[in-house]
Amino acid sequence: MQEPLSRRRFVSLGLNSPWVLRNTGKMALFGLMGGAVWPLSSAFGQSVHGYHHLRAQDIRILQRLLPVAVGWQRSAQKGEGPDLELVIRGLDEMFLVLSEQHRNDLFFLFDLLTFPVSRKILGLWKDWDAATDQELETMLHAWSESSLELKRYAYQSLVLLLQFAWYSTEKGAQLTGYPGPPAAIRPFLRAEGEL
Repeated sequence: MQEPLSRRRFVSLGLNSPWVLRNTGKMALFGLMGGAVWPLSSAFGQSVHGYHHLRAQDIRILQRLLPVAVGWQRSAQKGEGPDLELVIRGLDEMFLVLSEQHRNDLFFLFDLLTFPVSRKILGLWKDWDAATDQELETMLHAWSESSLELKRYAYQSLVLLLQFAWYSTEKGAQLTGYPGPPAAIRPFLRAEGEL
């Protein structure tokens, strides 16, 4: 038997209805768009020449996110850190040792961050080239403290991988106060001049 509609439930329903209708409409539109043009990793570009896995759009995202994720502001410390190209190539090589599931999850995240509608849902309203470092920091911080497990997982997976790729370079390790990467991982790393 259905509970009678009280004044409190009526007011609550009235206040929540526009929000529900608006968001349901957005999700329906998103679903329609997603079904037609959703960028699947396998069909959304090939890896860039010289890279094992990373595609052009992934590299573009990483070039913007990497300095923010590791706390290295390009404008303040220009020339002091490792070459971004070297770090991104090291990250590409890390994909070789990741499980297939983890690799697929990361490429799905890159696809979401490439597609404008899903990028906005994830917290970045501007294109990657137009976003400021502060806006990227805000997005990553929101991911880390989100009530949605998906955003926390995205933060942990991507940011920890970026930090490890950064730390794995000689200059990146020195900027964190260490003399260099640990001896155990040095045989697997590229030297600064090897691109």
